[in-house]
Amino acid sequence: MSISGHDLDRRCGQVSLPDGSSIDARRFAALVQHARAVRAEPLLGAWATDSLDEVSLGPVFDDLWRAEERSLSLVVMLEWELCAMAERLERAGVPFRVLKGPAIAHLDERIPSMRPFGDLDLLVRSADIARAIDVVTAAGGTRRIAEPRRGFDRRFSKGVSFGFERNLEVDLHRTLALGVFGLTIDLDELFEGTQTLSVAGMPLAALDRPSRFLHACLHLVLGGPWDRPSLYRDVMLTVPVDEPEAALVAERAARWRLTAVVQHAMHMVRQACAWLPPETTAALTVTPASREQRAWLATVLDHRRLAGHRQSVRVIRGVRAKLAYTASVAAPRAPGHTSVVARVRLGLNELFGS
Repeated sequence: MSISGHDLDRRCGQVSLPDGSSIDARRFAALVQHARAVRAEPLLGAWATDSLDEVSLGPVFDDLWRAEERSLSLVVMLEWELCAMAERLERAGVPFRVLKGPAIAHLDERIPSMRPFGDLDLLVRSADIARAIDVVTAAGGTRRIAEPRRGFDRRFSKGVSFGFERNLEVDLHRTLALGVFGLTIDLDELFEGTQTLSVAGMPLAALDRPSRFLHACLHLVLGGPWDRPSLYRDVMLTVPVDEPEAALVAERAARWRLTAVVQHAMHMVRQACAWLPPETTAALTVTPASREQRAWLATVLDHRRLAGHRQSVRVIRGVRAKLAYTASVAAPRAPGHTSVVARVRLGLNELFGS
C-alpha cells in the first residue's frame, strides 16, 4: 500500500544523485506514479537501483518494486496470449508478423524485461484480414469500431482493434499507420524480410530490422502519446547499425514515401533525449523529404482531418477505389447509424471533427 506524502516527508530523507542534486521521497513517488502511467517501471527501476539509496527511500522503493512486478506479470500473461493466438492463426492458415512490444523486447533490447507492453499487435496480409478477424473473434475478442463499409478493412484501414473480457487487447494491423502514410507502404514487402524471435520456446516471425525502425518512427511521430519513453527508445534501439543498413532504410523510406516521418522522428529523439545518432545514419538525412511528404506530415500533426482524407484519396489507385474510400468516410454504414441523415452526420464528424 502506498503511504501518504506527509509520511514520505517525515520518514524518508534526501538522497544525493551523481550530479550533485538530490531527490526526496515525494519527488521519487511522483516519478514512480508517472512511470506506471507510461509503462516505464523497469527503466525507472534500473536507474534507481544504480543511482539511489534504497534504504533511505525504503517505502517508495517498495512501491516501485510492486509496480514493476505488476508490469512484468502483465507482460508474461500477454506473451502466453501471444503464443495461444499464434497457434490459432497458424491453424487457420493466416500468416502474421509480431509488431512493436514483443518484437522490440526480444530482438532489440539487451534484456527483454526492459521493454514492457500492454497489448498485442499483429500484422496480417490484406487478403487475410477477414479470416484473422474471425480467429480473434472466436477467441473472445470484441471489435471496438465497426467497419465503415464492407471491404474497408481489406482495402484502406490501418487495422482492427479488439477488446476481451480478460485483461487483453489485440490489434490486427493491415499496414503500419493510419491515413496517407499507411497507404503508401508496400504491404507485400513487409512480409518479405523477416526476423525470428522466440517467446516461451515458440518461434515467431517479426519484421526485419529496417522495417522495425520505420515502424518505430511512424509510431513515435503519428502514434503518441509522446510522454512514453518506449516510443523514443524503440527508435534508438532499431536505428541502422552501419552504412549499408542505413542506405537500405533510406531507400525503403523513399519508396514508401516515409522520408519526412523518419527525419522528424530522429529530430524528436534528438530533442527529447539529447541523442546523437551514429554517423553511419547520415544516409537518412542527406536527402531532404519532398514538399509533398512535408505537407502530408504537417496535415497529420495539425490534426486536419479533411485535408488528410483528401491526401489519402490522391494516393489511392483507381477511380472506383477512390470513390469507395470517399463513400466509406463520408457516409459510413456503421451499426446504430442506419438512416442516410445519421450516416452523413457521422461522416461529417469524421471529416471535420476534432
